[in-house]
Amino acid sequence: MLRQLRATSFALIEDVCLDFPDGLSVLTGETGAGKTLVLSALSLVLGERGSAALIRAGEEKAKVQAVFEVAGDSPVSTILREAGIDADDGNLVIRREITSGGKSRAWINDTPSTVGLLAALGDHLVDLHGQHEHQSLLRPQVQRDALDSYAGAEAQRRAVAEARKAYAAALSERDEMARQVEAARDKADLVAFQLEEIVEADPKPGEMEELRGEEKRLANAEHLAAAAGEAYQTLYDGERSISAGLSSLAKALSRLADLDTRLAALTHRLETMAEEAADLSEELRSYRDGIDSEPGRLEQAQDRLHLLKSLCRKHGGSLDAVLARREELQVLADRASVGGEELAELNRRLDREAEALCEACRKLSARRERWAKKLARAVEDELAGLGMGEAEVRVTVRAASPGKAESATPEGWDDVEFLVAANPGEGEMPLARVASGGEISRVMLALRAVLARSARVPVLVFDEIDANVGGRLGDVVAEKLKEVASHHQVIAISHLPQIAARADRHIQVAKETVGGRTRTSAEPLEGPERLEELARMLGGRRPSKAARAHAEQLLGTGR
Repeated sequence: MLRQLRATSFALIEDVCLDFPDGLSVLTGETGAGKTLVLSALSLVLGERGSAALIRAGEEKAKVQAVFEVAGDSPVSTILREAGIDADDGNLVIRREITSGGKSRAWINDTPSTVGLLAALGDHLVDLHGQHEHQSLLRPQVQRDALDSYAGAEAQRRAVAEARKAYAAALSERDEMARQVEAARDKADLVAFQLEEIVEADPKPGEMEELRGEEKRLANAEHLAAAAGEAYQTLYDGERSISAGLSSLAKALSRLADLDTRLAALTHRLETMAEEAADLSEELRSYRDGIDSEPGRLEQAQDRLHLLKSLCRKHGGSLDAVLARREELQVLADRASVGGEELAELNRRLDREAEALCEACRKLSARRERWAKKLARAVEDELAGLGMGEAEVRVTVRAASPGKAESATPEGWDDVEFLVAANPGEGEMPLARVASGGEISRVMLALRAVLARSARVPVLVFDEIDANVGGRLGDVVAEKLKEVASHHQVIAISHLPQIAARADRHIQVAKETVGGRTRTSAEPLEGPERLEELARMLGGRRPSKAARAHAEQLLGTGR
């Protein structure tokens, strides 16, 4: 709800601050007094474009502030949370400034904001009907939402949204799998070649270190064999070999062991050393002979090492990387063979989700088509009571691509549009093209009367609602506004005393000249002042006793 609107240095307004209650508030005043300035100020905080022309002469800036009361579960609160703005316990304060240089600044709850965000909030705060652009019901998507609300199609809308989400998830997963399978197939030959090359080489962890050691040993085989042979000769095969000398010493000492028992232990040690020398010499001989018995092994080791180095260069620079690449290539090869089966299953799942989505869309479309006719008839009935008995209304429900899941949105297939033929022979046209301000206001009033219980925008503003209306029809329009005001907060600019008399708050807008300067003021009226304003509306600037009596009668009826 709109709780307060304040405008400072705004056009002819010096400083006006208005409080608005629930129900119906009506602004009255003579032609040219500046009633529409109040609505222009409201439009500015709802994101309308501003210019330096709006600044009161002689001032540096124009300022407008609006205070709204919003529910925690409303779309407005959701937008504020997404923008990172504190809702301040249900209070929403929007400020707008226009400077003499033409620059515009905006704040939401003291947080700097953009005009775009103001407009997004305005879509859920206020509907302005008349000579202003901020009329949400002129937009086809809002008309669709209004029809769905009137038709009680919330369950069908949810079903479509959930089915659309499931379809989108299945489509995304299918497309990703198709991409992987296609990529695998495109690379199938290369993958197969690379995998075969690695599998055929069959590298082993740590193999390169072993090969490098073997290469070094085989490259120096001659020196190693000579050293081993020389050691063998010295230990065992020479004329004065160490092994023979140790054996000879052991025998000599053993003959003396009977003379001194301590020599027995020493003799045993010499015998052990002789045996160890014999074993060692045998290993040296075997080592020497083994080197000599591996012809061509050096070349084999070098070839193997070259092969592994080549693989490393191709696949990551190390043998560990080659082994990891082998696993990766195996996965790709498997994907190429089994991915087609998974893709086929995902396609079957996508078909199921597509059919579920199409069925949900068909049910929603069918409900819309049934209720579109009921809504059109209800609006025509309301218009008849508002002096537009010959007006014809049609609510069209058109599906751009029916039967196709890919064309469905979370709101289904349909575009919904309200068409009106305001006068015989003119032909039907969209709401946005209804030329007359009075006609569009009455059409909007009729729509709002029908949609009142289901509409979500809390504040409705009507300008020129009473254009070309008078007499008995004025009573009808007044009653209709009062009816709508039982479900919404309604603000109306009116020249009809019947409407003003039914207001919960009657605000008089006046223009006066003070100190050589013109200014527009706006003040709520009570008691005698309100009676006098109603009498003026009935009988002119100098109302008669009959006009005052009529005004009293209207006030009594309004109460």
